[in-house]
Amino acid sequence: MTVCKTALTWTTSLLRSSWIARMLTSEEGVDKETEALAVGVDDYIVKPVEPRRLAARVKSVLTRTKQRREAVAR
Repeated sequence: MTVCKTALTWTTSLLRSSWIARMLTSEEGVDKETEALAVGVDDYIVKPVEPRRLAARVKSVLTRTKQRREAVAR
């Protein structure tokens, strides 16, 4: 079972960089979510998603990323 071969292939390529991989999909199910997480997706979000919840998730990741960069710079 594959979530989306193109998206997972693209995600695998992104993992070689410092990008954060967040998958927003209409595909529900534990198998699909665990498959995506197994290849390195950082967050798996099923549509429809409440906009405030999505914004909070993005803000959380950006805050952690900024903190890590500042720690490395010290």
